[in-house]
Amino acid sequence: MNNAPQSGWLIIGEFMSDESYLEPFAEVYDLLFGKESEVAFGKIVDKLYSSTGCGKRNKVVLDLGCGTGTLLQWFCENGYKGIGIDASSAMLSRAKAKLQPYLERGQAHLLCADVTSFELTDAMGRPGIVLSSGEVFQLLNATQLQQTIHCALGKMEPDGFIATVFTGISPCISLVRESEDFFCVEQSHCDGIHIDIHRIGFQRTGDGNTYRRWKNVDRLHLHSPLKVAELFRNAGAAGISLSRIDGDNLHPLQPDFADWKAINYAVIASPTITEPLATTGKIKPTP
Repeated sequence: MNNAPQSGWLIIGEFMSDESYLEPFAEVYDLLFGKESEVAFGKIVDKLYSSTGCGKRNKVVLDLGCGTGTLLQWFCENGYKGIGIDASSAMLSRAKAKLQPYLERGQAHLLCADVTSFELTDAMGRPGIVLSSGEVFQLLNATQLQQTIHCALGKMEPDGFIATVFTGISPCISLVRESEDFFCVEQSHCDGIHIDIHRIGFQRTGDGNTYRRWKNVDRLHLHSPLKVAELFRNAGAAGISLSRIDGDNLHPLQPDFADWKAINYAVIASPTITEPLATTGKIKPTP
């Protein structure tokens, strides 16, 4: 059954969000991406990190580009102290609502700041793990990405880990979400340097009888594994590992892997640990 709004339904209003993550897009962010997709990579990294020396003594996580706080909420629910940084006050207002109990008892902290340059207070703690999931790092160009990595490495435990994921996107038109309350179609276009993602959807309003149409455009930078590994090294990281993401597993990936644009791949590195986390035997090997 097609649940998309039909021509006879009343559409009221329209908003456009262009690479800004302002209030209108923050309203539909959770409906668009969903909790499972937000926390999936965090669960993988938590399992790996918990088995390390730093993971056994330090339970402070820093989420760069925390958005509406879904991933940070999961970490707090699982015993971590969470720090969330995002440049969007609209996203952080929603994160604050989710994390209110943890904020009140000092288990979570939110900071509106640029991920390329930020400062943490003593009260926030020194993170053992720094995470960035979704498309956050792909919104940054190469210079901004290196600055972000360098800044994060200087704020975390020396034997901690920084982990991020890069999403592969093929040019296509796809139905992202479909329900009686929310509908979204996504089209992506790749020019070899950037990926432009155009989203258009409908959201049911409070009265239940009308829908509002919304649009969003994201421009993502294409960062090859080879280039990302170079940026991490230049930023001062050690023990850099790249892995192809396959469900709940990570498979070791060579930096010169030819078909990287079509996959989701993860990067895990440390300020000082020279042995890559992906070579410790805790990650499922490639068949």
